[in-house]
Amino acid sequence: MAATYVGDMMGDANMTFWGDEWARLAIVEFDRHQTLSEFNSGTYTGVTLYALSLWGYMPKNSTIYGRARDIITKTWESVGNYYNPTLKTLGGPWDRTYGFSLKSYFGILGVHITGFIGGIDDGSAPLPLPLVGSEHYADAAVVALTPLISKFHDPYVLPDARAKLTKLKSHAHFEQAVSLPFDNLAFPRNYTSWTQAGLSVGAIEVDENVVGGPATSSEAFTPGLILWDAGEGQATGWISHYATARTIRAVATDKNLTISYPPSRAFPDLTTGKSNIMTFLISGFRGITLPPDFAANESIAMLPGLKLMLQGNVVDRGSFLFGTGLINDLPYYNLTIFIPEGLDVPEIVLSFEKV
Repeated sequence: MAATYVGDMMGDANMTFWGDEWARLAIVEFDRHQTLSEFNSGTYTGVTLYALSLWGYMPKNSTIYGRARDIITKTWESVGNYYNPTLKTLGGPWDRTYGFSLKSYFGILGVHITGFIGGIDDGSAPLPLPLVGSEHYADAAVVALTPLISKFHDPYVLPDARAKLTKLKSHAHFEQAVSLPFDNLAFPRNYTSWTQAGLSVGAIEVDENVVGGPATSSEAFTPGLILWDAGEGQATGWISHYATARTIRAVATDKNLTISYPPSRAFPDLTTGKSNIMTFLISGFRGITLPPDFAANESIAMLPGLKLMLQGNVVDRGSFLFGTGLINDLPYYNLTIFIPEGLDVPEIVLSFEKV
């Protein structure tokens, strides 16, 4: 956008060319699956929507001028299918995140959503309270800028997408995305999710040449996730699969989250990025300490608001610890399961029931 705008303003043919060329390349990537290459991010989906909304300032003969409105519309169709108004946050999975709820960290997408649904006065907006000093608060500079470009953005968010920001009908959803050079185009990332009142579950089937997804960060990349309403006095509960392998088959349904590590088909000759552990991070809960034998031996585990059972061919876990570090500035329980040698496809099934 900057190259296109400045190139036109200054009469600089080189900048104008590259502005159009970069826009063309971005459109090619979007058109592969009608999704952003870095998909379903509370921060970067918001950044992209802001940038796309600058189309109104671009010359009419520029490449992005003719496509930005369509990409805005289709991106909001995806957002509507992942946003959970009962949790007041974007459900997973996430290619990159800086928190587990838009109520606990500042995500730029939360500003866009708040512009449509309000909720600042009654606390229903997908923004942290208090806002000042919240995680990722530096991004709040966008609050003053977003209204300026709203006339080039808001008309292209269709009524159906807007309605999903306030009214939830339980649903499953499927999307695909690719991020070059990390993906093989023949093996796109597959996203599955289940959304219902008080619960969002998401998963990514990914086969890339790096560990940590397109963000190349296991802390930001979230290929398997359960979010739920943990009840009065508790923050949103979360269970996140922490990626240690570059090939993960994760699938979400209305009853379980399945994680397995199959052999790579996209990059079969790479010897790096394999793992002998599966790690799940679990949120802490106010006033509650989980026992050392949590979910051991395929037993039913009770969490605030959620019944959980772990099954699969590697359920004999190695360790269950709390307070070993922070992720997104939050403490967590670390459930790490050791994978025995010789097992072709290790698999864990997290069966759940909202209670």
